[in-house]
Amino acid sequence: MAILPLRPRAFSVAELTVTALVVLLLSAIATVTWFGMRDRGEDSLAQTALNNLEIVQRFQVRDYGRYITSPPALSSVEPSYTYVGPDTPLQPDSEGVVSIGPDGAGVAMAAMSRSGMCYSIVLPHPDSGGDAVTNMWHVDEADHNTACNAATAVQRKNSPTPWGVDR
Repeated sequence: MAILPLRPRAFSVAELTVTALVVLLLSAIATVTWFGMRDRGEDSLAQTALNNLEIVQRFQVRDYGRYITSPPALSSVEPSYTYVGPDTPLQPDSEGVVSIGPDGAGVAMAAMSRSGMCYSIVLPHPDSGGDAVTNMWHVDEADHNTACNAATAVQRKNSPTPWGVDR
């Protein structure tokens, strides 16, 4: 019995094309997923800042009967963030910056994520028995009515969009 020599076998053009298409499809799916996770993570930073400050404010009401509405006073109680006044618009690169201002006897706070979403919370007067109003909106730099700050949060509190709900 004769032994036949082995011939090297190459991949066909069709096999290589299918492999390349599968790799491209998988990388496209991974890229879209990664960008979505990154945006959600950036949004969570802004939401977490406001959730932490809501707890600080509720303790202030419990201990002293009122909210802290000035940036310097809040900075002395909770130095983890940088605070600006209610009319200062926040920018997408202002991570860790919170706009704070009064809303009657309540307080309004806003924070912006790098993805361009603005998150706000307006806490009512401690004796009103009302609930906190959370809101979110995408900031359009050309439209000053969408500025991310505590003053806009007060204006928008009557038409809230709860966090996690896309418009």
